Amino acid sequence: MYGRAVSVEGAGLVRRRVGDVAIELNDELVGLRRGALEAQALATAGEYSAEAWRPWLEAAQAAEAAITAYAKETGQNRLEVSMAVNRAAASSGEPAPTA
Repeated sequence: MYGRAVSVEGAGLVRRRVGDVAIELNDELVGLRRGALEAQALATAGEYSAEAWRPWLEAAQAAEAAITAYAKETGQNRLEVSMAVNRAAASSGEPAPTA
């Protein structure tokens, strides 16, 4: 159902299928989501504190803002872009996103 990601040479783009829709992503979006996942793992590994969770929340907010802006700029569906970014970030062997 979900095709493999296909890199587009020289453009920094990845094409990914979400259901019947082909979504184009850029490497920056996937990198931001992976950064948020890494920050989440660090934040949730220990005791809760606002200071420990702040990097995760900031990374997640930056990723979401970039996804929203990219979807708007490219005329793609924001939810489908977000789903494709989450799958691409998780496909690197990292834990799947929870949000």
